Amino acid sequence: MLKKKIKFKTFDDVELVDDFFFNLSKAELVRLELDHTTAEYEGFAEYVQAAIDRKDGRTIAQVVEDLILTSYGQKSADGKRFMKSEGLKSEFKNSDAYSELFFELVTDSDKAIAFMNNIIPQNIESEMDKIRAGQEPQTVSADIPSTGNAPLNE
Repeated sequence: MLKKKIKFKTFDDVELVDDFFFNLSKAELVRLELDHTTAEYEGFAEYVQAAIDRKDGRTIAQVVEDLILTSYGQKSADGKRFMKSEGLKSEFKNSDAYSELFFELVTDSDKAIAFMNNIIPQNIESEMDKIRAGQEPQTVSADIPSTGNAPLNE
């Protein structure tokens, strides 16, 4: 999880510095990887690198926006949950804090890379390697015994 201080102005022209929280769960990261695994790209990292190589500013800006908004949330008071909702996302996107962060990340690749590295779960690389290697989850065998008590994957 990334706790980021962002300096911004309210729409009443008051300058503030607030803490904002960003995190991608394992499930969100797997979904991101699978959504970008195509005949053309072997996952999210390759998709992003191709956009960088092409100097495709539109795609890069879209990736930055998606990462910011997908990872934004608020910690629960007891620290057991990281709450995300369309309402929270909309509130953040409509703030100058979002604008400041977005501008920072699209204009400074080092900060964008640091942001990405800090929002992903720790020790996720081995799980992502499995996905990239194309390991399928175990499936039910087509020869299912009629007893109903036999293991599913014989």
